[in-house]
Amino acid sequence: MNLRNFIRQNQPKVLAVITAIILIVFSFFFSYQRFQLLHSQQMRLLENKLQNIKDRLDGVLNNSLAATKTLSLFITDYNGEQNFYNIAPQILHTHSNIDALEVVKEGVITQIYPIQENEKAIGYDILKDTMRNKEAYEAIERNQLFFAGPIELRQGYKAIVGRLPIIKDDKFWGFSVVLIKFSTFLKTAGLDISSDSNFVYQFSKVDPNTNKEEFFLPEQESFFKNKDYGRITIYDGNWNIYARAKNEYLLRWMAPIFLISLILTMLASFQVYSLASQPYLLRKLVNQKTHEIKESEEKFRTLVEQAQAGVFIEQFNRMIYVNPAFEKIFGYSLADLQANNGFVSLLNTDDETSQAELISKESLKPLTLKAQKASGEVVFIELILSKILYHQQPALMGTFVDITNRIERDARVNRAVIEAQEEERRQIGMELHDNVLQILAASVLNIDFLKIRYKDHPEIVTKANSVKVYLNDSIDEIRRLSHQLTPSLSEKVTLVEKIQNLISNYTTSGTATITTAIDDFQPVLNNEIQIGLYRILQEQLNNIHKHAGATSIHIKIRKNNNLIQLKITDNGIGFNTNLPSKGIGLENIKRRVRAMGGDMKIISSLGNGCELIIKIPVQQYISAN
Repeated sequence: MNLRNFIRQNQPKVLAVITAIILIVFSFFFSYQRFQLLHSQQMRLLENKLQNIKDRLDGVLNNSLAATKTLSLFITDYNGEQNFYNIAPQILHTHSNIDALEVVKEGVITQIYPIQENEKAIGYDILKDTMRNKEAYEAIERNQLFFAGPIELRQGYKAIVGRLPIIKDDKFWGFSVVLIKFSTFLKTAGLDISSDSNFVYQFSKVDPNTNKEEFFLPEQESFFKNKDYGRITIYDGNWNIYARAKNEYLLRWMAPIFLISLILTMLASFQVYSLASQPYLLRKLVNQKTHEIKESEEKFRTLVEQAQAGVFIEQFNRMIYVNPAFEKIFGYSLADLQANNGFVSLLNTDDETSQAELISKESLKPLTLKAQKASGEVVFIELILSKILYHQQPALMGTFVDITNRIERDARVNRAVIEAQEEERRQIGMELHDNVLQILAASVLNIDFLKIRYKDHPEIVTKANSVKVYLNDSIDEIRRLSHQLTPSLSEKVTLVEKIQNLISNYTTSGTATITTAIDDFQPVLNNEIQIGLYRILQEQLNNIHKHAGATSIHIKIRKNNNLIQLKITDNGIGFNTNLPSKGIGLENIKRRVRAMGGDMKIISSLGNGCELIIKIPVQQYISAN
């Protein structure tokens, strides 16, 4: 029996099987699309959660640094060791997420507050404990606050220990120490496992003695079975924080869909089999289904034609279909595009990144791209690509929406944040200049009065002169900080003049040689971009000063076509751009660049310095004179 005879004799069964296969394929496709959408939303929530945790931890670390620096200052300059139990309660009251303070002299814990539940730690020499002293020596080597733990303390509880070396008379004196209970640390960071129904977490640290990653939260093995987790690294404590979204709600969504699809498939297959068993009804059904398919195709075409989203089909690098929304967004008809190199030809030519590679393959995850209209206007689009068969040949179907308004809205939000930051800087600068500076100046006058009053007491005069030197140094430093916080940025002054003072302050405190090549823009740039360029340059110079160890810095600001290009190059140690950033400096720069609608690129590697390139559209930033 040949295949044709077999199909003819078993036509109802064959039709039922084919119907089941088609329905299963379609059910799987739509279920998969739904799963991908839910999964994408889940991963975005995960990213936001991790960023929130990082922001919380940055707050904890900054509070700890402020507390240890305050304690260290009192010890070195104001005999704070003798007055520790008067000072410590005030510091803890100001920093609520810290549980205890310690004074460690020459490695030995001499004082601790509160003393209750911490008595056992008094007299403990942390530098002689070979199992726990590596991180203490790490803090001494770095000469900065460094966190150990979580470790089980002699007091009987697990805690994070932050140690700041105290240098007195150019020698290591000891540490100012903060203790944060591990339970307090988890709660402050937002890692409350019991109350979070959407995420599970894991916290780890590389053990300094074994160099192995140690985990501190439950579900160590089951956590990493699911690869869809995120990670942040806190370098001040060599901590890794992992977060993974719970997948139960995905199953709750998908299981009913699969069940309903299976039931409908079975019912449809049975129905087809029943109808196909009767030739007359089968012919009638075929005619009916043919009509329904045509209606479905017509409905699909109508849906695509009336959709607000742009739709195109590209085959062999040629556009073969665009819907009306596409023509409306870009201003091109299909005839205009058929001679071009597919959709790639519409991508923004000012973007140096190769966006052609992004659309060379299927992507169910939305791609954010820059494209150019027929009018020359640049728009932002969010694109989803799917590989299809068109006339039995492979093709690429793209669906996109214009997100220019959303990008501009985000830019406005960033600008609002930046404006708030600038206002806060201005207020602080004014407070320093108008109040603190005046108080210090008055103190200098009082010192001079005391020198005259007690001129017959040489020891008092000597001490007064010493205090006066400190006060004058403080006045100079506060005046410098005040000028940096509230720089004189006027649209009537050239950009070179605005930056010159910043560079002179940097060269005074730093060791690097700075060269510049800066255009004197005419017409003058408006105040917004002047402040933006000033703050970006200020932030990057601070980054180079703190981390790069550079001896040479070159600053170049040019107007190139319709772009302002800022390039800052140094010969420092460089860094791996694939690793997460340790600080917030680069994030602040990125926020400012986005607020001005620009692009940012970093070229760096270990041992080869760093080059920061920023491009900002120029037209909207020309001052109206």
